[in-house]
Amino acid sequence: MHAEVLGRTTRPPHNDVGHLGGPVKRLALLLCTCLLGTAMVVASGAGRASGSAVVAAPLHTTGNKILDANNQPVQLRGLTRPLWETREATEDEIDHLRAWGATVIRLTISEDAWNQQCLTKQYDTSYRSYVHDVVDWVTSRGMVALLELTVNPRFICDPTSDKKQRMADFPGSITMWQSIARVYKSNPLVAFELYNEPHDISDDVWRNGGAVYENGVLWQAAGMQQLYNAVRGEGADNLVFIDGTHWAATPPALRVSGYNVAYAGHVYTCPDQVPPNCTVVQKVGPGGLVWLRVPVQNPYDPTPILDRWNKFAAANPFVITEFGWPDPTNGKYNANLIADAEARGWGWMAYADIGTPTGRFSMVGDTGPNYDPTPNGLPVKDALSTIP
Repeated sequence: MHAEVLGRTTRPPHNDVGHLGGPVKRLALLLCTCLLGTAMVVASGAGRASGSAVVAAPLHTTGNKILDANNQPVQLRGLTRPLWETREATEDEIDHLRAWGATVIRLTISEDAWNQQCLTKQYDTSYRSYVHDVVDWVTSRGMVALLELTVNPRFICDPTSDKKQRMADFPGSITMWQSIARVYKSNPLVAFELYNEPHDISDDVWRNGGAVYENGVLWQAAGMQQLYNAVRGEGADNLVFIDGTHWAATPPALRVSGYNVAYAGHVYTCPDQVPPNCTVVQKVGPGGLVWLRVPVQNPYDPTPILDRWNKFAAANPFVITEFGWPDPTNGKYNANLIADAEARGWGWMAYADIGTPTGRFSMVGDTGPNYDPTPNGLPVKDALSTIP
């Protein structure tokens, strides 16, 4: 989902070679990880790291389970914090999300901002440094930082580089994941969601990449297997998440070959508008040639979408990495989805903390000092703080 543009401050540039943190507390985290093989919280103030137990990393998969360093099942719970076109995140904000009880923060990033390959555009050269800082804040508190590619160009200097595409692009997305893998392969609390909501492509292109033709433009997509290979080729064993098809609402027909792979679903009954303007396309007439937009039946019930994943999740690790409701004053849908996901034993990440109370999907009602939830975010905070 998209977050609104609010601008950011600038930071000193930072390249991706040899980045290990900075402050002493981050160095201490890495030393503990190396010595003990398990990521630990490095407290930086009284009262921090409250809520649910922290994550013992590295994470790995077996069967349809995600396991921690002690071979115990992990049900990740948290929310999304976009790191593109939104107000800059702060360490205090991440502290409060940890205090809610989150064990994972999903961080959406821009390929163009990371790669900085188009010389005709003005880039914030501090973007990588900004991402590094937020990842360090998250992981130093014992939470998983899930980095997710959410917007990308189809080719260098694509004017739509700040938009969602049908799929990752080749070779730009490969270059980005190689770079990110080099940076974070030594941090076991970092995970990668390779591409956000692929759609309107074949199963073969989803997995293996290939030519995509849309609106008079022919471009080359990178498939999930290629993106996975790019990460592993850098020696990174981090947990990798693979989005399903049809905007991640449907289990993929194919699988990615590899290890430490989990699959991701996005569950929206109303991705854009609330009822009565929440509609879905229905194909009618001979051969389904006539398309009509009709109101969504039972928009507060996520069960039909979740049911699609039952068989798939019985054989593969599965997490709902995105869900939400486009009205911050209404928490009914989010409460229903969390209850259903918990009944199925699935991890979940709500959308979104976007650093402002004004967005359609905002779950935080103020930007400090209290970071109180909106009505939309209240069931998320309640679940994070009460579920062990």
